[in-house]
Amino acid sequence: MKSPFYDKNFGKSKPDANMRKIVFWMNSADERRNSTDVRRNSADVRRNNADVRRNSADVRRNSANARRNSVDVS
Repeated sequence: MKSPFYDKNFGKSKPDANMRKIVFWMNSADERRNSTDVRRNSADVRRNNADVRRNSADVRRNSANARRNSVDVS
């Protein structure tokens, strides 16, 4: 811890520097939050693409079953 005897800036307020530090910290926290949101969204997109592929496979399977069933009925 700094002592008032050794710190020449002790007791002097530096609001600009402190505000810059706080704003920089808040901005970097926002950037980290945004990057995690982007990663989460890209994971959601990949998951949705997998669901779409799965659904199209189900559609193909269902249409093949429908063709097979229509042949079986006749």
